[in-house]
Amino acid sequence: MRIGIVGSGKMGNDVFNLIRNSQGVDKAVLICRKNETSKEINEKIKSKYMKKVSRGQLTAEDADELSKKLFASNMYEDLHDCDIVIESVTEDLCLKQGIVEKIEKMVSETCVIMSNTSSLNIKDIFVNVSMKENCAGFHFFYPVLMWPAVEICFLSDKNNDARKKVESFVEIIDKVPLHLSISSNLLISRILTAMVAYLYSIYVNFQISPSDMDYFVKDQIMAFGIFETIDASGFTIIKSCLNNFNCKQHENIMSSLLSVILSAENAGYNSLKIALNAEGNNCVEKNGKKMRFDKSEAAYCVKKFIADENDRHSKASGIRREEIVRALRGSIGLQN
Repeated sequence: MRIGIVGSGKMGNDVFNLIRNSQGVDKAVLICRKNETSKEINEKIKSKYMKKVSRGQLTAEDADELSKKLFASNMYEDLHDCDIVIESVTEDLCLKQGIVEKIEKMVSETCVIMSNTSSLNIKDIFVNVSMKENCAGFHFFYPVLMWPAVEICFLSDKNNDARKKVESFVEIIDKVPLHLSISSNLLISRILTAMVAYLYSIYVNFQISPSDMDYFVKDQIMAFGIFETIDASGFTIIKSCLNNFNCKQHENIMSSLLSVILSAENAGYNSLKIALNAEGNNCVEKNGKKMRFDKSEAAYCVKKFIADENDRHSKASGIRREEIVRALRGSIGLQN
């Protein structure tokens, strides 16, 4: 199978490395915006192969062959023979729209074009693409090598060949798919966004530092702390999730988190944890007298919140609660 990835940022690189090291991949090309970036990536790849040659793990001929079929480029023309192309650029609708249009012009009529969006409506992303039956959302979770879950949502149910191709791809990269409809797309992202907003509301109301809050979350709830999750995802993605997944039920807590992120950003920070720790920083949300933090009570409240969210989304989507829980464990390391 021949795979293309467009976008050489943190997520794009992670996806490329996953695919590059998977069995059954005949070609993997990472499209970069700058030629300098693609050269740098190719030099790193070549260096890794040459180390294997020096250890006797590869022949020089094999290393040369691998470098030709697993590489980075700044030329969209290198996507021409791909079976699947994954868009993985920054979470900007106009940028993604332009990218998928450009991809469609370069690939065959049977190529499946997928977007790795975390928060945007795939109908909007593919609005100007002609072959909509070849389009899908395919959401990886970061770090890509760590988490087995992926969210998949096809724009149309008319192309069985495209579905079979994506199913084969999922097997090749050894991921566990959660198949979603347009109305339930990015279900795990929606639940995670609500969780993060709820956890932030607990932080605001109790006597606990950002570091201690992160420790509590990792100890009781999931693999990464709330502030680690926000900072690793980046303000752009978190803001997009809070704006696009906001609902009446969670409007207050989501708006509160969005407000403090905007304040931190306006103050020149790109880390909410650093912003909240900064002495005298005016982006820190004040909430009067805070209550003493009770770990057991907080853990109970958070787990009940998550259970309620799972039930709500299960009823709305028709997806069994057990599937949602499994996907949460495979995407954020949700604990029992």
